[in-house]
Amino acid sequence: SGINAEYGLASWELIEAYVTEMVDLAYASDEDVVKDEEIQNFAREIVEHGFRRFENGAGFPRSLPNKEKLAECLTAIIFNFSFYHASVNFQTFTYCFAPNVPTCMRMSPPAQDEVVTMDRILDTLPVAEIAFLGTTWRTTLECSLL
Repeated sequence: SGINAEYGLASWELIEAYVTEMVDLAYASDEDVVKDEEIQNFAREIVEHGFRRFENGAGFPRSLPNKEKLAECLTAIIFNFSFYHASVNFQTFTYCFAPNVPTCMRMSPPAQDEVVTMDRILDTLPVAEIAFLGTTWRTTLECSLL
């Protein structure tokens, strides 16, 4: 959605700035990146083992020739495992906390512009025992789909 695109770009830029700063702290030069066997093995293993079923390693570089490419790859990994994963796997709601997405409810959800009081919320949410059973059932269902 548009909101994910807007927040996604902002998140990418924040992650990229942070990662670039950390790479600059860890490596004085591009040559230091090339000589770092651990980071080079990391890149190679991603292509050879992580993306072995994809043609050309899914575009991931087999080696990291400089600080810029290292920062770019680390930014992509962090972004995909955090923001992107959350944005495609979890629905976005106005308020993101458990009472906003209960597994069952005793009343219908409020209308879009309805004023919601604490009494309305408490009357809508299930009692603790039912909420626990619903959460357990939902978790079991999701795990069985894996």
